[in-house]
Amino acid sequence: MKPRPEQLFIFGVNNDPDPSANSDQLQSSISSNTTAEIVAYIYSSGNINLSATYTTQNEKIRPTLRGAVTAKNLRLDSETNLAGDGACLTPPEDNYILEIEPETAFSLTCDYLPVTFRVKKEDGTLADTYSGAVSVTTNITASGKASWFPIDSDTPYKDVSEETSVNIVNGIGQLRLKSHDYIGNIAVTGQLDNSPSTNIVKGNYTFVPFKFGFEPSPVKVIAGKPTAVKIKALACENDEATVAAGYSGNKLLSISSAFLQPSTKGNGDLELKALSSDWQNQQETFSFLNGVAEFSLRYPDAGIVDLKLADPKCSTSNGCDILPSDTLPKSFADWTQLEGSVEVHARPWTFAVCPDKQSDGTSSSGDGFVAAGDPFKVVVKPLVWLDGSEIDPIQTTDELCSAQTTQNFFKSDAPIADVELSIPNTASVTPVNGKPGELQGITVKEHTETLTYADLSWSEVGSVRLQADAKAPYLAMTINQGYRHLGRFYPKFLELQLNSFTYPDGHNEFAYLSQPFNADLMIKAKNALGGQVENYNGFVSDFQAEVSLMAYEYPSLNSLNDRFSYHHITRSTEQSFKGRWNSDIEQVWLLERKSVTKTPLTTVEDGPWNASNSRWGGYISSYHDPIFIRNTTTDVTDDVDSKQVAHFETTPNLHYGRMVLSDAISMFDKPVTIPLKIEHWNGTEFVTHGDDSGSKYNSNYFCKVALHPTGAENESILTANKIDNVTLGKSDKIEAHPNLSKPDDYKKQQTRFWLRIANDAPVDIGCSQDNKEYQPWLTYNWRELGDEDPSAVVTFGVYRGNDRIVYRGEKGLN
Repeated sequence: MKPRPEQLFIFGVNNDPDPSANSDQLQSSISSNTTAEIVAYIYSSGNINLSATYTTQNEKIRPTLRGAVTAKNLRLDSETNLAGDGACLTPPEDNYILEIEPETAFSLTCDYLPVTFRVKKEDGTLADTYSGAVSVTTNITASGKASWFPIDSDTPYKDVSEETSVNIVNGIGQLRLKSHDYIGNIAVTGQLDNSPSTNIVKGNYTFVPFKFGFEPSPVKVIAGKPTAVKIKALACENDEATVAAGYSGNKLLSISSAFLQPSTKGNGDLELKALSSDWQNQQETFSFLNGVAEFSLRYPDAGIVDLKLADPKCSTSNGCDILPSDTLPKSFADWTQLEGSVEVHARPWTFAVCPDKQSDGTSSSGDGFVAAGDPFKVVVKPLVWLDGSEIDPIQTTDELCSAQTTQNFFKSDAPIADVELSIPNTASVTPVNGKPGELQGITVKEHTETLTYADLSWSEVGSVRLQADAKAPYLAMTINQGYRHLGRFYPKFLELQLNSFTYPDGHNEFAYLSQPFNADLMIKAKNALGGQVENYNGFVSDFQAEVSLMAYEYPSLNSLNDRFSYHHITRSTEQSFKGRWNSDIEQVWLLERKSVTKTPLTTVEDGPWNASNSRWGGYISSYHDPIFIRNTTTDVTDDVDSKQVAHFETTPNLHYGRMVLSDAISMFDKPVTIPLKIEHWNGTEFVTHGDDSGSKYNSNYFCKVALHPTGAENESILTANKIDNVTLGKSDKIEAHPNLSKPDDYKKQQTRFWLRIANDAPVDIGCSQDNKEYQPWLTYNWRELGDEDPSAVVTFGVYRGNDRIVYRGEKGLN
């Protein structure tokens, strides 16, 4: 087939410089300086140079472009050829193919023989919009031998000695040929008028006084499958064709075949069986009753074969009970014997769809086939019928892939056929009701090609029905569709999508270590072309990959996973991503503070952790089919604990924090503010966390230890109902009160107050306050007894200079 420019597009993306005014040089990113024909459309945002030149041997070099070119600057030399071509310039003409039917026939002299001309497209389908004419000639030069008749009239149209024109309407034209007592062969030749089609068709028709006729005619068969046929002895009587009822008994007939389309025998001879127990291809005995016999016919290949049966003992010289020889007209002296022919049109039974590797996997069983979007190869084989098989769409098995094929199907002179692979637009086979996806690649091949489809790909995952069909009827017959359940296709990779975090209220884009925060993420299942696959969620769980998450230092790649938790509350199987591909997923993440002892829990400051020193990602922790993981920007992974981890593109900002209460002093009878602040470790020291306006405090939940006096006489308390958030990391709303019952009863008090935020009360102080404003991520190892609530010492009875009061019972006084 002649190449077309629209089959190749060449794009240039470089913005080459314009040539200088006095230079004949053209800097170009697309150029040709060799003798070659380029058939393409070329577009360049830069320059193109199609330059002719001479070699050192004075040989001319002439590049030729057939198509079209668009460029910023274009150089063409005098020896350069540029031929405009292609669908946008010269729309291609249809190449039509003319066919004649029948190609051979025996016809009674009293019969009208229909001769049909069909115009077909290159793919073998009828050109049903074509109208025109066919010029028809014959080998008969003398007039009066035979005539052409219209299909619906008994008035002669043209004598066969004259050139005849047959009108073609909607791709079909038809005339009838009738002998005027002429016995012998008429060779018919036809060719389309004013058409790009150049093929010439020929028909050879023998007119006889007696013949064998066949039902059906032509005989339509499936390659290798026996078909029942009737044969009749026919004669002309009163200028009408009738069954010669006198032709009865067992008749030994000779068998001969002529291979028409293609001209090769293929898998074997056409065979008959009437009275014999075995198939015959040279002669067979037929039992005629009143001029009619029945037999079976089979042909093990595809195409058109002319079958001729003859009774050599039934002739003018031997006599025959079809008609007494003494009644034969003199003009029948040229008749030799009773014979007849019929065209046998044989089609392949079905197509076997044969992949090059094991392909019986589904979304719940079997082996994987290839990744979605990756190329795979399938060979399609036209088959000879297998004895006992059903004549329905056939699911290919390994047995069918090794079955006999119709080799004649591939011959260049065989009937035209294009074979197409497709996937029905309903759903995949598994998972049930899955998306049908898209079959990509070259899906149509001509019959003259090896039916190897080597660059196919399917965009979805699961298993699918891949079916093979002839694009048009084959000799007016439909080849049984062949199909195969092909799978399992699986995702090529899993892709971490852009993620985001929702930090606790009042926290300006951060969370504390050991403080839960919300992560919004999505993992998509993708094919090899980067397209999203939808069916993966329908796989049974064991056949889906699992992704686990990982936190780690960067660039050292030391794992932090002993401190990392997602779904930290339960640490349950809810961590699984199976069945939730391509969906928004909300998780609760937490990175624990670095502990030095577990009992009591004692942590030390580290961090802060952010994009400068850490990464968070996912790795495939289990899988059934080979699959890898990446993010949206790079397929590079980090090797963390021998796991290939793809990192999320956004990293959380996490700080080690603590709540600090400062000591306070006051006069014996005056309340005092206890300064509160939130500090975080900046990598070097603790500083007030000005981004925190969300951490809470509650003065109702406190513990105290009386330092002086140590008994019940120490009545100091915190002001009740001071419940609020810090502002920019600070608060001055918590107060301590001496709570003296007798204000005139001077009393010094010193007390340590703990503000409850930890899970457990401070040890060794006998605190019974179990309520707390739960914020264990703000505790600290204040007393070397493990992480605990913040505390402060408040002293009532501190004075300046001579303001000092002498307390009752104070020692050392006279």
